Amino acid sequence: MLTRTLAITILAVGLLAAGCGGDDDSQADAAKVRMAYIAKVDALCKKVTDESRPRNRKIKALIEGTGTYASRLRKGAPLLRETYKVQADKLEKFKAIDPPAGDETQIERLTTAAEAALKDLEDALPAADRGDLPPIIDLATDATNNRAKMERLGLTYGFRSDCFGLPIALN
Repeated sequence: MLTRTLAITILAVGLLAAGCGGDDDSQADAAKVRMAYIAKVDALCKKVTDESRPRNRKIKALIEGTGTYASRLRKGAPLLRETYKVQADKLEKFKAIDPPAGDETQIERLTTAAEAALKDLEDALPAADRGDLPPIIDLATDATNNRAKMERLGLTYGFRSDCFGLPIALN
Protein backbone atom coordinates (compact mmCIF):
# COMPACT_ATOMS: atom_id res chain seq x y z
CA MET A 1 0.00 0.00 0.00
CA LEU A 2 2.80 2.43 0.88
CA THR A 3 4.60 1.64 -2.38
CA ARG A 4 1.43 2.26 -4.35
CA THR A 5 0.80 5.60 -2.56
CA LEU A 6 4.39 6.62 -3.15
CA ALA A 7 4.14 5.72 -6.85
CA ILE A 8 0.90 7.70 -7.22
CA THR A 9 2.47 10.69 -5.43
CA ILE A 10 5.55 10.59 -7.67
CA LEU A 11 3.34 10.29 -10.76
CA ALA A 12 1.17 13.23 -9.61
CA VAL A 13 4.22 15.39 -8.93
CA GLY A 14 5.63 14.43 -12.33
CA LEU A 15 2.41 15.40 -14.07
CA LEU A 16 2.26 18.70 -12.20
CA ALA A 17 5.84 19.46 -13.14
CA ALA A 18 5.15 18.62 -16.78
CA GLY A 19 2.11 20.91 -16.72
CA CYS A 20 4.15 23.75 -15.24
CA GLY A 21 6.80 23.27 -17.88
CA GLY A 22 4.18 23.74 -20.56
CA ASP A 23 3.19 27.08 -19.06
CA ASP A 24 6.81 28.18 -18.99
CA ASP A 25 7.18 27.20 -22.63
CA SER A 26 4.03 29.08 -23.65
CA GLN A 27 5.14 32.12 -21.63
CA ALA A 28 8.54 31.98 -23.30
CA ASP A 29 6.88 31.67 -26.72
CA ALA A 30 4.58 34.61 -25.95
CA ALA A 31 7.58 36.69 -24.85
CA LYS A 32 9.38 35.85 -28.10
CA VAL A 33 6.36 36.81 -30.18
CA ARG A 34 6.02 40.08 -28.25
CA MET A 35 9.72 40.88 -28.66
CA ALA A 36 9.47 40.19 -32.41
CA TYR A 37 6.46 42.51 -32.62
CA ILE A 38 8.28 45.25 -30.71
CA ALA A 39 11.32 44.80 -32.99
CA LYS A 40 9.14 45.22 -36.11
CA VAL A 41 7.47 48.35 -34.79
CA ASP A 42 10.77 49.76 -33.52
CA ALA A 43 12.33 49.21 -36.97
CA LEU A 44 9.45 51.12 -38.57
CA CYS A 45 9.87 53.95 -36.06
CA LYS A 46 13.64 54.11 -36.51
CA LYS A 47 13.24 54.32 -40.28
CA VAL A 48 10.72 57.15 -40.03
CA THR A 49 12.84 58.97 -37.44
CA ASP A 50 15.95 58.70 -39.59
CA GLU A 51 14.14 59.86 -42.73
CA SER A 52 12.48 62.74 -40.82
CA ARG A 53 15.66 64.07 -39.25
CA PRO A 54 16.38 66.75 -41.94
CA ARG A 55 12.80 68.06 -41.80
CA ASN A 56 12.81 68.03 -38.01
CA ARG A 57 16.05 70.06 -38.01
CA LYS A 58 14.37 72.67 -40.23
CA ILE A 59 11.38 72.84 -37.88
CA LYS A 60 13.69 73.16 -34.88
CA ALA A 61 15.62 75.96 -36.64
CA LEU A 62 12.37 77.84 -37.22
CA ILE A 63 11.39 77.39 -33.57
CA GLU A 64 14.73 78.81 -32.46
CA GLY A 65 15.04 81.35 -35.29
CA THR A 66 14.42 85.05 -35.52
CA GLY A 67 11.45 86.96 -36.82
CA THR A 68 7.92 87.05 -35.57
CA TYR A 69 6.35 83.87 -34.32
CA ALA A 70 3.62 84.23 -36.91
CA SER A 71 6.08 84.54 -39.81
CA ARG A 72 8.12 81.56 -38.61
CA LEU A 73 4.94 79.56 -38.17
CA ARG A 74 3.79 80.31 -41.72
CA LYS A 75 7.25 79.31 -43.03
CA GLY A 76 7.00 76.08 -41.06
CA ALA A 77 3.48 75.18 -42.16
CA PRO A 78 4.62 73.14 -45.20
CA LEU A 79 7.04 71.23 -42.96
CA LEU A 80 4.23 70.50 -40.50
CA ARG A 81 2.08 69.24 -43.36
CA GLU A 82 4.89 66.90 -44.44
CA THR A 83 5.25 65.76 -40.84
CA TYR A 84 1.54 65.04 -40.68
CA LYS A 85 1.67 62.94 -43.86
CA VAL A 86 4.70 60.97 -42.66
CA GLN A 87 3.15 60.34 -39.24
CA ALA A 88 -0.19 59.32 -40.78
CA ASP A 89 1.64 56.86 -43.03
CA LYS A 90 3.62 55.51 -40.07
CA LEU A 91 0.41 55.01 -38.11
CA GLU A 92 -1.18 53.08 -40.98
CA LYS A 93 1.90 50.85 -41.24
CA PHE A 94 1.87 50.34 -37.47
CA LYS A 95 -1.79 49.30 -37.59
CA ALA A 96 -0.98 46.79 -40.35
CA ILE A 97 1.39 44.90 -38.03
CA ASP A 98 -0.63 42.33 -36.13
CA PRO A 99 -0.11 42.57 -32.36
CA PRO A 100 0.61 39.46 -30.32
CA ALA A 101 -2.36 37.46 -29.10
CA GLY A 102 -3.49 38.82 -25.77
CA ASP A 103 -2.02 42.29 -26.39
CA GLU A 104 -4.76 43.52 -28.72
CA THR A 105 -6.44 45.66 -26.05
CA GLN A 106 -3.19 47.42 -25.10
CA ILE A 107 -2.35 48.08 -28.73
CA GLU A 108 -5.88 49.29 -29.45
CA ARG A 109 -5.58 51.85 -26.62
CA LEU A 110 -2.22 52.98 -28.01
CA THR A 111 -3.64 53.18 -31.53
CA THR A 112 -6.60 55.25 -30.35
CA ALA A 113 -4.28 57.65 -28.52
CA ALA A 114 -2.01 57.90 -31.58
CA GLU A 115 -4.99 58.64 -33.82
CA ALA A 116 -6.12 61.38 -31.45
CA ALA A 117 -2.63 62.94 -31.29
CA LEU A 118 -2.39 62.84 -35.08
CA LYS A 119 -5.82 64.50 -35.29
CA ASP A 120 -4.52 67.27 -33.01
CA LEU A 121 -1.72 67.91 -35.50
CA GLU A 122 -4.10 67.82 -38.45
CA ASP A 123 -6.46 70.28 -36.73
CA ALA A 124 -3.56 72.70 -36.11
CA LEU A 125 -2.40 72.80 -39.74
CA PRO A 126 -4.77 75.58 -40.87
CA ALA A 127 -3.61 77.69 -37.91
CA ALA A 128 0.00 77.19 -39.00
CA ASP A 129 -0.91 78.34 -42.51
CA ARG A 130 -2.40 81.53 -41.05
CA GLY A 131 0.41 82.08 -38.56
CA ASP A 132 -2.15 81.80 -35.75
CA LEU A 133 -0.09 81.02 -32.68
CA PRO A 134 -2.61 80.00 -29.93
CA PRO A 135 -3.70 76.72 -31.58
CA ILE A 136 -0.03 75.85 -32.19
CA ILE A 137 0.80 76.56 -28.56
CA ASP A 138 -2.02 74.18 -27.61
CA LEU A 139 -0.51 71.58 -29.93
CA ALA A 140 3.02 72.10 -28.61
CA THR A 141 1.94 71.97 -24.97
CA ASP A 142 -0.34 68.99 -25.59
CA ALA A 143 -3.46 70.74 -24.34
CA THR A 144 -5.57 67.66 -25.10
CA ASN A 145 -3.13 65.31 -23.32
CA ASN A 146 -3.40 62.97 -26.31
CA ARG A 147 0.33 63.01 -27.03
CA ALA A 148 1.27 62.32 -23.39
CA LYS A 149 -1.13 59.39 -23.29
CA MET A 150 0.26 58.02 -26.56
CA GLU A 151 3.86 58.41 -25.35
CA ARG A 152 3.09 56.73 -22.01
CA LEU A 153 1.29 53.79 -23.63
CA GLY A 154 4.08 53.31 -26.18
CA LEU A 155 6.84 53.37 -23.58
CA THR A 156 4.90 51.17 -21.18
CA TYR A 157 4.46 48.55 -23.88
CA GLY A 158 8.19 48.62 -24.60
CA PHE A 159 8.55 50.59 -27.83
CA ARG A 160 11.41 52.96 -28.55
CA SER A 161 10.91 56.44 -27.17
CA ASP A 162 10.84 57.91 -30.69
CA CYS A 163 8.02 55.62 -31.80
CA PHE A 164 5.23 57.58 -30.18
CA GLY A 165 7.02 60.60 -28.80
CA LEU A 166 7.53 64.13 -30.02
CA PRO A 167 10.32 64.09 -32.61
CA ILE A 168 11.47 67.64 -31.81
CA ALA A 169 12.56 68.92 -28.43
CA LEU A 170 10.57 72.05 -27.68
CA ASN A 171 12.81 73.34 -24.89
